[in-house]
Amino acid sequence: MSLEDELIQRFVPAPMRSRLAAALRVKAPGANKLAKGALNHAQRAAQRLAFRQRKNVLQMDTWLEEALSFSGPGGEF
Repeated sequence: MSLEDELIQRFVPAPMRSRLAAALRVKAPGANKLAKGALNHAQRAAQRLAFRQRKNVLQMDTWLEEALSFSGPGGEF
């Protein structure tokens, strides 16, 4: 995985990315652990966002179904 990966760019805060880049550049002890933590953070954040989006779509579907149910079965007048 690269620091330029969309998942990292989008969900890891810039200060954390810069510390990670510096640690990896000098091959600091614990850099791999920091990278793993950043990746886990990004993955969890992406999963939370996807969950919220799915939940919102489901709520919108429910709302639309209720709002449009006035037309009766088959939509006939």
